[in-house]
Amino acid sequence: MKKRPNNIQHTFHTKEEFDAHIIALFDRKNYSKLANIFNNIRLRFDISIPYAIYQASSYEENINSRISQSTINYSHCEFEGKVDIRSTARELNFYDKCWFRDELKIRSRDKNISFKNCEISNLNLENAKFGNQGSSLGKLRIKSCIVNNTNFKNATFYALVDFYYTVFTKNVVFYKTDFLNIIVLSATTFKANLLFTYTLLSDKVIMRATQFKKGFDFSLAIIKGQLAIFNIEHGYKEYITIKDPSNEKEYEKAVSEDGLIPLQNKLETYRILKVDFEKQQNIPESLKFKRFEKRTYKHVLSTKKKSWDTSVDKATLWLNRWSNKHGTSAGRALLFTIGLGFFFFYFSAIASNKFSWSGWEWSAVGDGIGYFFQFLIPTHKFSYLETAEPTGSLYYVLDFLGRIAVGYGIYQFIQAFRKFR
Repeated sequence: MKKRPNNIQHTFHTKEEFDAHIIALFDRKNYSKLANIFNNIRLRFDISIPYAIYQASSYEENINSRISQSTINYSHCEFEGKVDIRSTARELNFYDKCWFRDELKIRSRDKNISFKNCEISNLNLENAKFGNQGSSLGKLRIKSCIVNNTNFKNATFYALVDFYYTVFTKNVVFYKTDFLNIIVLSATTFKANLLFTYTLLSDKVIMRATQFKKGFDFSLAIIKGQLAIFNIEHGYKEYITIKDPSNEKEYEKAVSEDGLIPLQNKLETYRILKVDFEKQQNIPESLKFKRFEKRTYKHVLSTKKKSWDTSVDKATLWLNRWSNKHGTSAGRALLFTIGLGFFFFYFSAIASNKFSWSGWEWSAVGDGIGYFFQFLIPTHKFSYLETAEPTGSLYYVLDFLGRIAVGYGIYQFIQAFRKFR
């Protein structure tokens, strides 16, 4: 849903035209309209905030003084040119469908600034500083907005940063960004990748019901605070990565400029979140990211040069996945144990003189079920088939392999059954 003004009453093509309009209101002492000069207008030129007409006399200085004291709220504005926001003596509030069609540049600020229900085409906060150490002012709130291109390079936030319910349509890279206070990403939607590249997170990072339509990368973040992450929406298949770059220059370009996530970064991100959920005693979420971690590691192994070690690791991951879904599915472990156990029981049984295949006989089936449950005890005797005699060494080989398979399945079942320990 677009956040654009639908009640434009005045359009100004040049600064001179807009200044003339302001002076006319001042001359008529229409101070109420002057106080709401930035409501329901379209400006087709570059603008700096705080706004000022050309200062040539004390008369115009009086006008600027009244503007600076009154115009702190902006609503239903369409800015077709660039907007440059500098430090102001008062807070700034852009609310109810302000549309920034060109670059919105915010420089260092000591006062709060808020955007709500706005659409921002190009948000540029490079080298910006919000607030000061020991001050509660300088908060940045961008709530219920649509933001396309972003630049957070070297930005520093001493105060709260709140992106609640905002949609970011392009890759977001917090490159060398310092969050020294709480950052809120609750109900925020990232339609492309989100990267915390060399990002300092000194306080709490709140992600509740955050939607990641593609990937997110915590692997390069400097996490000194707390990750408060729960109920996030994320799809493993939608998390698309690139092959690990062959050199450092390509890697830096990918994670700092292009917003691309290498495969190893994905693996490390899952590991970080898995460990963090374990610390919070959030076992269900930690198990979910444990599965993602194992699946990603399998992908990593497939990119490596073939060797005995990688083959064994891939086989181990395959067995863990199909035996108990990496420790999360007791039902799958039970089916795995019964299925693999029956396979070895059946072929070991017909390798003896007790059973042979000649069609279905229900009496034999009944006897077989009883023998099968004995077979599922890993410590059963070789003579559990009673009067049967092995016809060769194949019987012992299959019986031995069956014990291993059943024992492994029982262990995997116990592991999965205790997943919420």
